[in-house]
Amino acid sequence: MSNKKKPLIAYLDHIEFVVNDVEEYVKFFETWGFEVSLRSDHHHGSAEMKLPEQNLTLEIHGVEGEEYPGINHLGWATDDIEGCAKVAKEKGYKQVGEPRLYQPTGRMLLNFRDPDGFRFQLTGTQRVAPVAGIYDKVQAEMRAQRRP
Repeated sequence: MSNKKKPLIAYLDHIEFVVNDVEEYVKFFETWGFEVSLRSDHHHGSAEMKLPEQNLTLEIHGVEGEEYPGINHLGWATDDIEGCAKVAKEKGYKQVGEPRLYQPTGRMLLNFRDPDGFRFQLTGTQRVAPVAGIYDKVQAEMRAQRRP
């Protein structure tokens, strides 16, 4: 039996793109088989997109403030966001906040900076109401549309 500890990070959850034209990018990724799974008004309108039956999400947001178009961050999923916050603080990572519920997506988030100063984001694996119900409904509708 192995004494190996379970990793704090479960999987890569999402890649956030900051773009000049959200709709142009939605159409671009739809060309390659991605489907919109959630839309919200944050960041001047945003869309979450997935490939059918895949977990990885592309988050597409409009440029805001001092942002530049490009990849903003990778979001890593965890089952223990509180434990991750504790570890990040113990390690002395910069700008570690408290885990918080981000209403537009219904997810718990924790942001801090990696050793080179880039945003490192951890996200809870579960969505919470009311977004969870909307998200589940959209996913069911997408599956139903694919059936012959």
